[in-house]
Order: sequence, then C-alpha cells, then structure tokens
Amino acid sequence: MFWRATIKNNSFKIAMIFLVITSTLSGCMDINVDEDITKMSITSFNVEPDIIELGETAKLSWMVIGADTVSIDNEIGLVSLMGDTVIQPTETTTYVLTATNNTKSITANTKIIVNELNEEDDEIIDTKSDLEVISYTVETQTMKYGNIFEKIADGFSYSENAYRYLVRGKVKNNGTENISKAWITVNFYDKEDNLIYSQSDIIFNFETNDIRDFSVDFTKYDSEDFPNADHIGFTFMKE
Repeated sequence: MFWRATIKNNSFKIAMIFLVITSTLSGCMDINVDEDITKMSITSFNVEPDIIELGETAKLSWMVIGADTVSIDNEIGLVSLMGDTVIQPTETTTYVLTATNNTKSITANTKIIVNELNEEDDEIIDTKSDLEVISYTVETQTMKYGNIFEKIADGFSYSENAYRYLVRGKVKNNGTENISKAWITVNFYDKEDNLIYSQSDIIFNFETNDIRDFSVDFTKYDSEDFPNADHIGFTFMKE
C-alpha cells in the first residue's frame, strides 16, 4: 500500500509539474510579437490649410507613438515624435512621413494643393507659354518745362537730372485663346536683385498670335530707391 501510495503521489506531482509547465508554455505562446510591434503608430499627420495660393504658407503637424526615428521627405528630414513646422511649397506637393523602430517602418502621407492664382483669381502666366516679351528698351529721361520728357541715356543712368525710367516694348500672345484683359508688369530691381518698384500696363482684347505695344515708367517720386534701379523683369496676368 505504501508503494502504491508513493507512486500515486509521485504521479500526482509529475502531473502537476506537467500541468504547470504546459500552462507556462501555453502562456508564452499567447505572446504575439506582432501585437507588440503594432504599438508603434502614426496617430496623426495633417496639413492646415490643405489648399493655399502661391506664396502662402501652411502648417504641417504630426504625432507618432513608439518609433525610434521619424522623418518627413521634401527636405524636412528627421523630426521629433510630435511637432509641427511651417511649409511654403511652390507647387502641389505630397509629404510622406516615415516612422521606424528596430523591427519595421510605417508611413503616412498628406497632400497640399497650391493654386497659382492671385487674390483676384487672375491666372499667372508662364512667360514661356502664353505671353512673351519679344523686345523692349529702357531710357533714362529728364523733364523739361511744359512736362516735356527728353532722353538723356539708354538703359539705367541715374543723375541729378534723371526724372524717370521709361520702358517700352512689344509682347506677343503665344496662346491658343484670345485674352480679354492682360497685365504686363515690369519689375524694377537693384543690383542685389531686390525688387524696388513695379508698374503694369493693361492690354484689352489680346488675340492669339497678336503682337501689342506696352509701356510703363518709374519716376523719382515713385520710390526712394529710384537711384538704385539696375535691371528689370516681367510678370503677366490675364482674365
């Protein structure tokens, strides 16, 4: 009886140890590595506003949990797990955020639309497509009695007698459609390419393939930077 009891007790102990080991192993098998990994997440990645006009700015913001590194493309680079930054894209852009730990990487993206329009919804035209200045001249002029202007030099030549710079030229509509109203804007710059003054001429009923004259002037009373004028550039709008 003692022998049998001993066997029964030992068998019971072995069964209990096996049960404990089985339960322990079973508990270990329930640990899902993937579940641990998914603790890394991109909670938010937004741009506000998501539609802007050319030249405006927007705020890019994000929040990431459980990542070792976070980066954003389009030259933003490495960032903290949570933050924001001001962006000023010149064209419609999709930003991609990448979060990485020692096991994997996850991504999210957000898009901002850039409208190349001014505040009056006039279209900005590429000078290489629709409108093209095919020739122009710049004169430095003085003013005589009776509001009579006289050229004293070609180009920009400031002196005490200089009263205005006169820009005259010809512009062509290279587009496939007639333009009801076009603005030819002459931008005056100093030697460091700083914009110091702008003036526009308006052309009405500008037909395709037509060539029209334009002229603008910059007088010494328009800006204190009049003596610094060095060169010009052109921008265009239409409606």
